[in-house]
Amino acid sequence: MADPRGEFNPERTARLRSFVTELGIGLRNLGFYDSTHPVVGQTVGAAHEMLMLLLAERPSVVLKFVGGEVVEDERPLFNLKGPVLAFVAACQQQGIGCLTFLRGVPAGELRVLLEVVGESAERLKELGGPNATLRARGVVHIGGEGLVDVEQVTEDETPAVPSVVPKAAYGAALEAARRAMVSVRVGERVDQSAAALAVHDLTTAVLHHPSAMMGLASVRGMDEYTFSHIVHICVLVLQLGAYLGLSDAELESLGLSALLHDVGKVFLPIEILRKQGRLTPSETAVVQQHPSYGALVLSRQGTHFQSIPLVAFEHHMRFDQQGYPRVKRPRTLHPYSLIVSVPDVYDALTTDRPYRLALTPHAALGIMDAGQPGQFEPELLAMFKAMLGPYPAGSLVRLNDGRLAIVTRPNHEDRETPWVRVVTDERRTNLYAGEDTLLSELPRRNGALRIVESLEDYPSGLRPADLVGLPEEMEF
Repeated sequence: MADPRGEFNPERTARLRSFVTELGIGLRNLGFYDSTHPVVGQTVGAAHEMLMLLLAERPSVVLKFVGGEVVEDERPLFNLKGPVLAFVAACQQQGIGCLTFLRGVPAGELRVLLEVVGESAERLKELGGPNATLRARGVVHIGGEGLVDVEQVTEDETPAVPSVVPKAAYGAALEAARRAMVSVRVGERVDQSAAALAVHDLTTAVLHHPSAMMGLASVRGMDEYTFSHIVHICVLVLQLGAYLGLSDAELESLGLSALLHDVGKVFLPIEILRKQGRLTPSETAVVQQHPSYGALVLSRQGTHFQSIPLVAFEHHMRFDQQGYPRVKRPRTLHPYSLIVSVPDVYDALTTDRPYRLALTPHAALGIMDAGQPGQFEPELLAMFKAMLGPYPAGSLVRLNDGRLAIVTRPNHEDRETPWVRVVTDERRTNLYAGEDTLLSELPRRNGALRIVESLEDYPSGLRPADLVGLPEEMEF
């Protein structure tokens, strides 16, 4: 197995989650049983088994505790369960902000670690602290570092937020996508350096202006074959990558792969792309060749990252490899291909097609949930839904006073009160576009406004595209 440091590795993430879960269960069991009890031994053994697999890939495993999260290589594990959260809280209570496990650690040392973490804080202080207690009890393969004292960080040490304007970053990415497609169409080399610069700014905007960027990537109801469609997918991919804890460098390689993943579509006949109605089987077969076209042209040109032609080739293969292109032998799909495939389908569902109008986010996510098993890597789909929150941008919602509103962007301080535009009166008889306002700040006669439910269908005559100001559409 290749060194997983370079790319996001779902298999390693699953092992890390299993390892810390078993530690959490073991700590909980120590509250009921003696440390020599078989129940404790069983969980210690399971944790040790997972740790051995992790240490087979690297000489050490370093876990940091940041807030309530467990972080390895600056990637939070996310979605942690009760036993893990209790273990993290217990470590932090003991002053442990980081645990290092070295290759060769025996199961017995894990048992001692649980005993130390489970000690009373007063007793542990008397013994000289966590590390001194571990060493006194013969533990040489496990070490703990102290918590960071946030109060010691001065204002001068706070990193400045880069001055990237979300709409400017979006517009630059739109132009980069246009130039890349035009270059491929006329047989010229894609200027990947310019595209990488645009993705760099887009990544910065996503990291530092998440609400604004999620609003820009909201449902617009535009044609699928536009450069906006490509940039929307890129924004959602970057949001998902950031939610998964990828580093800035990884996000930029992921984002560039997403920006170029559909270049093969420039080789498809325009009459098929613009056909009003569903495609015939022969036309579908033609469309399904675009991943091969894209991968071939990107491979021949040479790319900054190995992931770029791979994502172009694999983004429609599905997690179970029952998509297209079909290959003769099973293959390990690139993690970025798995990531890109989720927003790719979501954005396609929430986009106008010749044979149907755009679906609401609620309807689109319902289809993705109930779709064919094996289409998506399950954890990535769950993470994507969690990232979007209860009311993704573009959602049609009913308020408790009867009015309907479109969610224009999330409110990261309170996901239950996003930014909205009211689109009907209480009787739903008049259709109009209200101001972009935080739900909590909308005036109401009696009590606070709240969202009652997400609806499946937009009112007749309403286009979410009309509610979000974005750069002008540009077709392939």
